Amino acid sequence: MKNKNEEKKGEPEPGKQGEERWKEICEHWVHCIDGEVYEYNTSDRTKIEEYFSQDAEILEWWHERPDESLYLTLMIYPQKKVAQNAVGIWGVDVGNGMDNREFEEDDYEGVINFLNEI
Repeated sequence: MKNKNEEKKGEPEPGKQGEERWKEICEHWVHCIDGEVYEYNTSDRTKIEEYFSQDAEILEWWHERPDESLYLTLMIYPQKKVAQNAVGIWGVDVGNGMDNREFEEDDYEGVINFLNEI
C-alpha cells in the first residue's frame, strides 16, 4: 500500500550528496514485506540507452525498435541493498494498469550511481 510520500518529489536539491540525492527523483512508499521501496520510471530513450550502455543484448533489442516507446523502471530496496530493473514497450509490455515485464536483479551501487548522475 502506498503512503502520502509516494508522489514524485521533483528535482533534487542542488548540492545534495551521496545516497540521499537519488531518493528525490524516485517515487517512495513503504511495503509491508519489503520495507522502503523507491521506484524510478522513464521513457527517455537517451537515459535508457545510457543505463544499458554495457548490456549488448538489451542494446541490440533496443536498437531494433527505433519507433517504439520504451519504458524503464528501476526498483530500489535500500534496507536490503537490492535493486531491480525492467524495460519494455509501452502499450505492449507495460501500460496503464498492466505490466508484463520481468524484473531482473541489478547492481545496487550501480543503480544508485546512475540515479545520482541524473
